[in-house]
Parts: sequence; structure tokens; C-alpha cells
Amino acid sequence: MNSKKFYTTMFVIALLAIVIQMSFTSPGTFETAGFKGENPIVIFDVAHQTFFNNTHMQSALDLLETKYDAEIIINEDNFTLTSLRGADLLILPAPYYLAEDPYSPLEKLALTEYIQDSGSVLFMANPFLFEDSMRNFTSQTNYLNSMMDGTYGELSFQPRNTLMLNDFSYRYDDQRFIYLDNSSFDTDHSIITGNPKIDEAIDELLTITTSISATGSSERVLTVPETSYYMEYTDENTSSIPVGAVSNHTILNANEKYGGRAISICSGIMFSDLEIPGANMTWYEAYDNAQLWENIISWVFFQLPVDSPTNPVPDFWIFTLSILGGFLVLIVFGLILFTAGKETKRVEVSEALQKMREKDTRQKREDKEIDEAFYAEDDVEDEVIEEEEEPVEEVKKVDMKSISDEVKKKPPKTRSRSDRRRQD
Repeated sequence: MNSKKFYTTMFVIALLAIVIQMSFTSPGTFETAGFKGENPIVIFDVAHQTFFNNTHMQSALDLLETKYDAEIIINEDNFTLTSLRGADLLILPAPYYLAEDPYSPLEKLALTEYIQDSGSVLFMANPFLFEDSMRNFTSQTNYLNSMMDGTYGELSFQPRNTLMLNDFSYRYDDQRFIYLDNSSFDTDHSIITGNPKIDEAIDELLTITTSISATGSSERVLTVPETSYYMEYTDENTSSIPVGAVSNHTILNANEKYGGRAISICSGIMFSDLEIPGANMTWYEAYDNAQLWENIISWVFFQLPVDSPTNPVPDFWIFTLSILGGFLVLIVFGLILFTAGKETKRVEVSEALQKMREKDTRQKREDKEIDEAFYAEDDVEDEVIEEEEEPVEEVKKVDMKSISDEVKKKPPKTRSRSDRRRQD
């Protein structure tokens, strides 16, 4: 193998090593966002007698725009296959508690198609609030449950007009304002732990909530303390505490299906800009409520790690730095190879030129020796010829002179023409 092939092979091996190392990065990894387009599209429904709507959750929705550059669409019409197509997340608050079923069979079919097309849904409900100033935020959970049937039925809420209370773990002198710490959390779920690269863990929460009736195959993420109980309200504003109402009721469930994710949360108000009575803050600002919202959105956007990631991708900055570092290494390595190759080529050319010069010198020397030998033979022949011709020339000169004298002495053998005529 010559030097050029060797250095090329080493370069390819180094490049493959860098790519393989980046492909198997495991610490601090998370799934890439599964958006259907370049940026996530979020639909917030206000078309189904929803008095608790986007105007009360402006801070929460602003997070979607600032962190994910999401496009927020406020839906004011019935659901159709066309209107839901292409969306990444549908936020579906429950309708007003006195409303009749506002969802048509066609809308339920459209929602089912959307979910089966890997769409994610956030189902939100609020408890019954009996005071006039808060009554409009009360939810009718029965009709929201009907939207989950056949798709996410295990996320169903308790029957309408229920409110969770706790006599021991509450804040601001109101037993409805239930305080939660990590003893009520599923601390292994990524919604609670968060991704250390992009989110934070949840430690404390404040909620006013109803509950979820059954978990099924879904995951229980948040529960209230086991001393909590629920109170039922009737349309005549009478209340009662049923038998067996005390339990650590579930208030947030999560599930994955058809390639999408869904969450049912029993308190939309805890993410709202409504002020907490007796506190100088909003529900969104209380404890880690805002962080919980951020972790929920991260989870439905597939931004949090799973137990066994199949195709882990490094954190953006780590990935970027790795690319830049690898690029610089390749440049340096390439320069070294180029310099070494250039020097090797120069040496090879120099050696070839030296060999050519030596060969040319030998050729010239041989040609000179041949010429000298050839001309030496010609000189010898010329000398021999001169030595042989010199005496012949002298003899010829002597003979010619003697012959000339003899001719003069002797009479001519021939007669002139006139003499021949006279004789005749």
C-alpha cells in the first residue's frame, strides 16, 4: 500500500470513529421533538361552551411560543378532520357544568382520527366551585369523558360536580387549596423529574381539583394526600360526602397511544392567571405550578427521555460542540495528512529526479566514450592510408618525367595528314 492510500484509509477510519461515538452518546440524552412540521402547532379549543378558556391561561400559552416557537390556534368552530389535521397538540378544556353535550358524533370521530394520526391531547377539567365569582370556571366532566371513550377512556374524570378537600394539607385558610409535596408524586415519571438538560424537577404544588375515577393502563403521575376526600354537589347547590371518599385520589394521568401522548389534568385553574384568594400571586406562579406545566408540555412534545432510548441524540449544545470539535479535529488531521503527503511526494519526486540525473550522466558518459572510441579508429585508418600513399606518389612523379624526356628524344610514330597525302 502506497502512502496516499494509507493516509486516505486512516482519514476514513478517524471520520467513522467520530460518527460512531456521536451516535452512541447516552448520558443526558433525550428524544428529538416529534413535530409534524418545522414548529409545533397547538390548538386551544373554546368552541364548546368553555368558559374557562385561553384568556385565563395566557402565561401558560406564552411559554409555548417563547420556548418552542409554537403556533397557537384558538379553535372557535366544531372539530373536523381538516381542522385537526397537522396539529401536534390539542388542549381540550371541559365545557361549562350546566351545558348539555356540545360534542357531535362527527366531532368525536374527528378527534379519534386525530389521535390515531399520532396527535397529542391535553384534557383539562376543573372542580365544582360554588361561589358566584368562580362559578363560570366549573367544568362538566361527563361530556369530556365521552370524548375519550374508545381512545383514552382510562383517563376519564370523576362524575361532574366533585371537589377535593383536605383538612390537614392546605394553604391560605381554604381546605380546597390542597398543598402537595413529593410524597404525592410519581417521582420516576419524567413529568415530575424533568430532563436536567432542559427542565427542573417538581418539589411542591398547589391545586384546586377534582379527581380521576380510574387509571386503567395509564400512568398515575400526581395524587393528593391520602387524607383527601371529595364532596359532591347537586344542581341545587347541596353537597354531601359519600362513603369511601377519603383516599389519595389521582389528579393527573398520562398515557401513550397510536404514537401520540395524552394527559388528563383535574385542575386547569392551577395553570391559570387567576389570583389565589388570600395570596398575592396567581395560580400559575404558586410553588412549582409553572414548572409542572412546562414539564407537561415537554412530555407531550416528546422532549423528555424515555427508559430505553432507541436512537438517543445528544443535547443541542453538546451535539453542536461535538460537531465543531470533530470538524476542527478533522481539519487538523487533514492538514497533518496533507503536509505529510506533500513532504512524502516531494521526497519521492526528488528521488526520481536524482535517479534521472544519474541516469542522464551515465548516458552522457557512455555516449562520450563511444564517440571517442569511434573517432580514434578513424584517426588510425587515416594514418595508415597516408603512410601507404606517400611512396606511390613519389614513384609516379619520377616515371612521368623520364617518360616525357624519352618522348622528346624519339620521333613521332605517326605522320601528319599532309604527309600522308603526298605519299599517296
